[in-house]
Formats: sequence, structure tokens, C-alpha cells
Amino acid sequence: KLGRWVTLQRHNKKRQLLGKPSPMSPNRIKMLESISFNWSSAKRSTWSQMFEKLEEYKRKHGNCLVPQNFLQDPKLGRWVDKQRHSYKCRQENRPAPLTGIQIKQLESIGFVWSVNKQHHWSEMFQKLKQYREKYGDCLVQANFKENPKLGRWVSQQRHHYKRCQLGKPSPMDTDMGRIHQLESIGFAWNLPEKRKKVTALRRTVEAVAA
Repeated sequence: KLGRWVTLQRHNKKRQLLGKPSPMSPNRIKMLESISFNWSSAKRSTWSQMFEKLEEYKRKHGNCLVPQNFLQDPKLGRWVDKQRHSYKCRQENRPAPLTGIQIKQLESIGFVWSVNKQHHWSEMFQKLKQYREKYGDCLVQANFKENPKLGRWVSQQRHHYKRCQLGKPSPMDTDMGRIHQLESIGFAWNLPEKRKKVTALRRTVEAVAA
């Protein structure tokens, strides 16, 4: 009886994805996914196989930004693009094959849903690394004259992190890899006292040098 019921749930979910009448409600989907329900009857689903390929790609390239026309594995490039499309459908409350469990799996390896935003973030991160090499820390002032854009970006990262800590919507919810990257170069999330001390030290050094 349980086996038939499980098969029925997969059948109802498939009908729901095809836009056909189905008793499968969003609440039922959420309940089933909360116990890691596998919508595919295959022992080892195609999705899991592709996810493993994506993990391998990340180990080799350091990110999950597989080009759509990836020559070494075109199928992986198309699959990654399909995940982003499915995620967008879910965000717009449209039927999509991507499950909540799969979203968490993808995010656990640093998968990003917006490629353009990720490229911009990576570019600013590199500028922060250059700042650190020059000044020895990541304490970029919000009104940093040499690069005002970097100062604003650094402040924005702290704002996003704070929202994430409070359980509010934040870009860092969907890319925890950003937190790890920033912390790997000594980024400080809370600054008040440290900033005062550093500023005072710099003024002292500048006064002595003058």
C-alpha cells in the first residue's frame, strides 16, 4: 500500500508540473521534501548524476559558473542553465521540477542563480584583495576617495551579512560561498572599535611621517 501511495505522489507531481489537474498542493510538496522525498523513481536520478559532475567541475575550476556552451561537457552547461531557469520559475510561483532539497544542495557548493551579479561580485572581491595587499586589511572606508565604489560595496556586504544573520532575505542566503571568501582574506563583519583604532594608528603614522 505504501509503495502504491509513493508512486501516486510522483504521478501527481508530474501532472502538476505539466499543468494538468492534480491534488498535489504546494503544502504537500513542502512536506514531502522536508523528509527528502525523491521525486524520481530511479535509484540514482539523472539530476544526482549531473550534480556530481557539477561538483567535479567546481573542484577543478573553483566555481560553479559552467558556460552554457561548455565544450568539454555540453550537457552539463545546458543542465546548469536549466537549474537557473527552474529556480526563476519557482521564484515566480510557476511550476518547476527543481525541489527545495535540490536548491539547498546546489547552494551548499556555492551555486549562484544570477551569473551577471556573480561576475560583478567577483570583480569587486578582486579589488578588495588588491586593497588588502596595499593596506594590510579590508577596512575600506565608506568614503574611500581612491575608489568610492569599493567603499560602498564593502558596506553593502556587511549590510547583507547582517540581514542574513537576522534571518531576513539577503544575497548571502543563496551564496554562502561569499561569506567564506570574504573571511578567507580577513574581512571583519563588525567594525566600530577596530576601525577607530586603525584610523587613529594611521593618523599617528601620517603625523610622524610628516
